[in-house]
Amino acid sequence: MIFYAQTGDPMLLDSVAGLRDLHGRFTDFIHSAAVKEAFAANSLGGPEPYAEFLRGLRVCKTNGESALRISAARWLELSAPFSELRKLHHSSFGRVGLDK
Repeated sequence: MIFYAQTGDPMLLDSVAGLRDLHGRFTDFIHSAAVKEAFAANSLGGPEPYAEFLRGLRVCKTNGESALRISAARWLELSAPFSELRKLHHSSFGRVGLDK
């Protein structure tokens, strides 16, 4: 689930098993020749106390600057060079113990 409110940052929450699955899929994407990947988010239940659920995370490997935005279709979209995605992958997943 990716929660969003106008006054804060989007927040991704899931079970440990769900986060491990995302970690595996993100790892596969990082090391693949694919340029774009979409990771759909669960939106069961209500988003309260947040305003809404976002539909998921779309990631794009680029040669330009890193950017994070919310699309008109309500996806969290990250575009970044491979080197930055790799740093993000190791720092973020390592902090929550999913790299084991």
